[in-house]
Amino acid sequence: MVIITGILVFVTMVAIGAAVKYGKQYWLIAGYNTLPKEKQKEVDIEGLAGFMGNCAFILGAFFLAGSVASSLWYAKLFPAVILVYTGGVFYMAIRAQRFVRREKTKGEKRASTFSMAATLLILCGVGAVIIYGQASPQVEVKAEGIVIGGLYGTTIPAEKIREVSLENEIPRIIYRNNGLGYGEIKKGYFTLEGLGRGRLYLESREGPYIFIQTAESYAIINFKDRARTEALYESMAEVYPAVPGP
Repeated sequence: MVIITGILVFVTMVAIGAAVKYGKQYWLIAGYNTLPKEKQKEVDIEGLAGFMGNCAFILGAFFLAGSVASSLWYAKLFPAVILVYTGGVFYMAIRAQRFVRREKTKGEKRASTFSMAATLLILCGVGAVIIYGQASPQVEVKAEGIVIGGLYGTTIPAEKIREVSLENEIPRIIYRNNGLGYGEIKKGYFTLEGLGRGRLYLESREGPYIFIQTAESYAIINFKDRARTEALYESMAEVYPAVPGP
């Protein structure tokens, strides 16, 4: 799926880049196409088109290469690819302003600076969430309950736990309600076929999976390392042996 996304982005970016740079389809340049005619005359459109086209080629190739690398070798690389790609688009938008021939007013300069700062802040925030989201959840098994740390962490009280089991497969994920879902990582609230809404803390598409059934819902955990998943299950099973549901 990641590779398919990479191919689609690459083809789209190359097509747009070629249309702008060689086909002179300037209406594809966001911002320029909405300028009044008199303002468009202040733009070095040929220079801008060449710059935008080259950037589109580079960004498309980068996204494809990153998608292939993350799909074949290191799945956790993909969020970083998205972040760098977004930063590249941001850089392209900023550098494109040098093709405007006229001097900007103070108000326009302040607005541009504010826009750059806000975008950079958003990118940093997204990057922090992605990095934090990739960290394995710290799970503590206590007599009073199971404590799951990290993003979308929670505490499952002992009195609500009905059964803890180790399964090789889980039902199909229908959709994400509220959480992170990229590559093999799934964290947060998801709806599974036949089970409804529950919490997932997954790092791999391969089993085994620790299934914690509660009075109202469920939580499913697994790690990239199979042995780590099995060891956590053993520690849970010692404290919470299977209890028939009500």
